Amino acid sequence: MSFEEEVDLIQATIKEYVQEAKDDYSSYSQQREQTYKYTTKNGDERLGSHPKAIEKALSNLTNSLYSSDKLFTYTNIVTNSNMKQKFIDTFNTLSKENQNRYIDEVIKGEIELLHLDKARNEQRVETPLQSPTYLNGMDIGQVISLYNTPYQAPTPAPIVPEKSPIDERYYSKTAQEVFESFKATLTSKEKERTIRDTSILLNLIDKEYLIDFTHEELEAFAKDILFLPDGNKYKSLYATKTYKEIIAISKKENYPTIGESTLANKVININSFLNYAVENELLDRNRLKSKSNLSASSDDDKRKEYYSSQLNDLFASAVYTSKLQESLEERPSDVWMPLVLLYSGCRSNEIAQIYLEQITEEDGIHFFRIEDKFSDQQLKNAQSKRTIPIHPILIELGILKFIESQRKKGYERLFQELYHTAKKGYGQAYGKRYNDDKKTWLDEETLTKLKNKEILLDLHSFRHNFSGSLKGLIEDGILDYLSGHKNSSQGQSRYGKFRPKVKYEMICKCHYENLNLDILKTKFNEYYE
Repeated sequence: MSFEEEVDLIQATIKEYVQEAKDDYSSYSQQREQTYKYTTKNGDERLGSHPKAIEKALSNLTNSLYSSDKLFTYTNIVTNSNMKQKFIDTFNTLSKENQNRYIDEVIKGEIELLHLDKARNEQRVETPLQSPTYLNGMDIGQVISLYNTPYQAPTPAPIVPEKSPIDERYYSKTAQEVFESFKATLTSKEKERTIRDTSILLNLIDKEYLIDFTHEELEAFAKDILFLPDGNKYKSLYATKTYKEIIAISKKENYPTIGESTLANKVININSFLNYAVENELLDRNRLKSKSNLSASSDDDKRKEYYSSQLNDLFASAVYTSKLQESLEERPSDVWMPLVLLYSGCRSNEIAQIYLEQITEEDGIHFFRIEDKFSDQQLKNAQSKRTIPIHPILIELGILKFIESQRKKGYERLFQELYHTAKKGYGQAYGKRYNDDKKTWLDEETLTKLKNKEILLDLHSFRHNFSGSLKGLIEDGILDYLSGHKNSSQGQSRYGKFRPKVKYEMICKCHYENLNLDILKTKFNEYYE
């Protein structure tokens, strides 16, 4: 099932639940009376239909949307519903990403029904039902006539449910205000480009609030962005015109457009902004993801992890054999970087820029502290700041001896030989050498695919190997933490507070079948003796 089909299924299930609760209002309202009843401090029991009980329930449900207790709240709603099995079947059909979204939508559906209860209560208080009344001087005939007259209840005014606090949140910040708060989260490395790319979206869809961006407008945007001309060839156009004007001119003049890779990067940056809005409850969902002509162009779809045979070829290449001593003495990054990336899941620049003082020990466990403490360091996002245990395989290879040797030389950084660039940090220096060197040990078929841009196989691919080795063995939340990703499930921040031993136990599960490093262990330990 596609992402869009899953979203449609969620909407259909919630709509069915709300409609059934309205159609069978008596049964469902009685359920809510029992579910949300509570006892006051004075010992009085208030049913869930009491105005204060409704307010209390609304507050609790709304707060649960932003807490780690939302699963308990969702389960309680499902258990008390006549649609219990339908709720469970829908949940089991969805991907993990949409299961979390589904839980939110079920809670929001319950909030909507409580607002209906509140509106009905207020309507009854404002227009109470009338009863026949004895009047002074009424004779028996008038009384009989009165009782024989069918009672006509007043026609109630139409019920208009109050605006949900969830909806109000979507209008709490304008698109521009969301953009300003998003910019504050960006690191220097990505800031300029991400701001520029996000401005394309806000310029082409000129709406005050993100929630008012329609499917049709996003569909048009997905088509229009394909007409952006090459920025290097048309610098003057970008300097003097708005994006809306640039695209109109490009369509008319049939200008050469930006490349697939450039487009993919722009879409990734725009999606990061929309995802930020969703995560902060300032937008219900990122509708741009469903646009097929954009979603297929991400570099991550082409990036592959290394096969075991390729890893064995790498660690049997000249850098690790005939050139090993020369490399360890002059360019140790050539030797250690692939190994550290493979067993830590770090981004290449995170390790390339690390200072020796950021390699620490706690409770007998050694850690890489990934942070931007120094002016020449940069992180991709807020989640990138983390502590990663050093894998026992790296320790067996002798990395602690290497670290100590660098300290004895008076170096500040682990890889002192790498140079720094303003945009790429320290990672670019090693990345260029690695890309040249991999041509000497990769097979011809893979090299042809790389040349034709059918696949990507680079330093970042080691992260894919790392994630793949741990998928299903540890919780997604702690895998996201170790990788420096924003956790899509609940409670990422709690992993940062896990004891060192727990983090160490998790990373120890990283294992690669058919990868044999025994010869390297012997050579490394002989060198560092």
